[in-house]
Amino acid sequence: SYEIPVDYESLEQEGTAGAEGGQEPNNGTNPAQNVRMATVSNEYYRLDGGNKINTDFLRLKFPIVGGRGALLADIPFNFYNLSTPVQGQVGGIGDLKFQLNYNLWTSENRRLTFLTMLEAYIPSADNILLTQIPDANQFAALSIGKGKFQLGPGMGFVYAIRPNFIV
Repeated sequence: SYEIPVDYESLEQEGTAGAEGGQEPNNGTNPAQNVRMATVSNEYYRLDGGNKINTDFLRLKFPIVGGRGALLADIPFNFYNLSTPVQGQVGGIGDLKFQLNYNLWTSENRRLTFLTMLEAYIPSADNILLTQIPDANQFAALSIGKGKFQLGPGMGFVYAIRPNFIV
């Protein structure tokens, strides 16, 4: 086997070179590009029985190992609109997720990357809703708070068909 040397510091600064050899800007959609990034997003779910979950996510990404890896943090802020009144808190921080990524191999044209990861969930969510509402299984299925530590390895390939079309 052989590894193609990649200048990860230049990738971190501006983007990645495309197959044509031109400089493509980093638009934040390629998980193989390890750049400093902060993202805010929202997910809204309507569940059976009239319950609703509105979750805002703060996602942070920090390059490590000279840009060849990254540390990611995912912080969910949950708000619940419940059809059944519940005493106590009806929202708050969900389970925290931390992930380490490392690019093991990148193709010469930098379109294909093999990466490994290790993710950990920290049980920080208030699970009062799981014990006090009739449709609690719907909330558990959406990972509101599992009440336990989780650690999971992973690996995958990222193929950049175009700078904004990633598989």
